[in-house]
Amino acid sequence: GAGDSVRVKLLAGVNAPTDGTPYPVVFELADDVVGPDSSSLPLGGARLIAAAQGSLSDQRALFRLTTLNIRYPDGSRKVLDVDGWVVGEDGIRGMEGILIDPIGKALAGSLLSGTVEGLGDGVAAANTNTIYYENGGSRTFVDGEIGQYAAGRGIAKTGERWSKYIDERIELLVPHVKVLSGRYGTAIFSRSVTIDGLFETLEDDETVLASLD
Repeated sequence: GAGDSVRVKLLAGVNAPTDGTPYPVVFELADDVVGPDSSSLPLGGARLIAAAQGSLSDQRALFRLTTLNIRYPDGSRKVLDVDGWVVGEDGIRGMEGILIDPIGKALAGSLLSGTVEGLGDGVAAANTNTIYYENGGSRTFVDGEIGQYAAGRGIAKTGERWSKYIDERIELLVPHVKVLSGRYGTAIFSRSVTIDGLFETLEDDETVLASLD
């Protein structure tokens, strides 16, 4: 029911993006589902599927429960839609992870390419001269080393193209929160779910449900 909880283990790690894109993850039930007055419901090694998203502000991966997959002792399976969230080892919603932010390195590359472009423009400008006319027109010509001018222009163009490439890549980069597998947390259900035939199965077999492995 709503508010029931169960200890779970993260079976597969995730790099949860911080742009709101949900990434699927799988949890394994590590204990019985606990309800009001410490009542318990054994579901064996059932699996919980959740959608993971990264939180940039507190560097945590947040999980929203979506699907519960259980297996009866007779081999039959039941897949149920669920809703809820996961609390980490520290009792806070989500799991603390490692923030991976590639944008910082990209910005450093953009700064370097801009510096190269400026250096090339400076070399080219040092070997040119501009004449301004009374009618507002102007004419620029090379009055220094042609080789240095050509090299300067080449460096500037290379820096310009590299800057444009990096800027395009920056738009595609998304920071993410990395959480490794094997972590334990607590899944909390936000609404009740009816599992048809569950109690009849438990009474007949007098055992917990079978593992999915």
